[in-house]
Amino acid sequence: MLALVAAGALVSQAAHGAADEYEVKAALIYKISKFVRWPESSLIAGGGKLRLCVVGEDNFGSRIDSLKGRTVQGLTIEISRLPNQEDRVTRCQIAFISRSEQHRLASLLRAMEGSPALTISDIEGFAAGGGMIDFATTDGKIRFHINPGAAQRADIGIGSQLLQLATLVGEPPPEAHK
Repeated sequence: MLALVAAGALVSQAAHGAADEYEVKAALIYKISKFVRWPESSLIAGGGKLRLCVVGEDNFGSRIDSLKGRTVQGLTIEISRLPNQEDRVTRCQIAFISRSEQHRLASLLRAMEGSPALTISDIEGFAAGGGMIDFATTDGKIRFHINPGAAQRADIGIGSQLLQLATLVGEPPPEAHK
């Protein structure tokens, strides 16, 4: 399974073409979700659903819809689009924050503080700036950065296999200060 994530994380856009960038990102979101642990209370509140929200402009289109109904850790994925509804983002287990939201990124992350939602974006520097995971294109390949401290503050566990494949950024997890 680790090889599957590694292969997906380093998919060459040249092989797929620029038009498929968001298809690759949708696949990565799905693969990453297999290595994430949400607090039990969040999953119970979701009623057996894993709510994946696209916050802001939806560049995925039908590519993200292909995840609807698939299961992750026994939960059925549900897709929600939140073009500009900051208050509803706290009901998501996964929130993909679009580049269109860069101007209000700080307020979105503040609104989500204490919410057990995995935050993902393709905004440059997202993870280093307090988000959890960002996708970056380097040498024609999509790679990802993870901020383990931000994930831990939200009570989100990220599997060590996934952490080994990512570039770690941001502050270290809180227990590293002890």
